[in-house]
Amino acid sequence: MIGGIIAGALGVGHRVLKVVGPMIGAAAPWILAAVVGAAIWHHLPIWGPAGRINELTLEASAAKESARQWRDNAIGWKASADASEALRKQETQTAGNAVDQLLEQCRAEVAAARSSARVIERIVTRPPTYDENRCPVRSSVDLGSLRDALTPDAADSD
Repeated sequence: MIGGIIAGALGVGHRVLKVVGPMIGAAAPWILAAVVGAAIWHHLPIWGPAGRINELTLEASAAKESARQWRDNAIGWKASADASEALRKQETQTAGNAVDQLLEQCRAEVAAARSSARVIERIVTRPPTYDENRCPVRSSVDLGSLRDALTPDAADSD
């Protein structure tokens, strides 16, 4: 079956070639001129497709270079932003540590002031002593209590 198809195609092709062959022979110089003209036109740098292909190739390579530069810039910007964020976090941590340190210092000062206030309150609210005429007796504050009031860290804590 396949052999018959091939033989038929060859037979038809041979008949077509017999009819078209003389026309092709007569038109051969014109066909050759058209092929040469098409080849020349194709390779013309200004009007031909090869010139346009070269232009597109140059544009594509310029676009690729521009995209590469933008990507490099974006990578640099991201690195800069990451470094800035790291510095911001470090500064925030440093500020938080400073606030914590000042808070502890403030608490220590408040505790010292409260201790001093307790000593001063004991000195001021000490019940007076009276003599036999029921007159209050003048007395001085002992130096230990006065020292505890002025330097509260040496005072006993209640």
